[in-house]
Amino acid sequence: MRHAEGGRLGFRAGPPLRVRGFYSDVLYQSWHYARAALREEWLDRDNILRRDAAGLTADQFREEFESPNRPMILTGEVSRDRLVFR
Repeated sequence: MRHAEGGRLGFRAGPPLRVRGFYSDVLYQSWHYARAALREEWLDRDNILRRDAAGLTADQFREEFESPNRPMILTGEVSRDRLVFR
């Protein structure tokens, strides 16, 4: 609702909007994490396993990474004939 206030055009605040299960922390967290300083030692670590695509079969990938939900970085190139689509 708009109204004039001391020669300025402003907005009148209505009653607070209440949403069950939603708190201001939800908005603050994304702002905080986007602006938080990162320690240099956090960036120096390489703690995600890297595997060469040429030496990894689909069965090995499923057993070692997909089933246990373990992160990894696939390096190298995969030839088109090795791609498996489901």
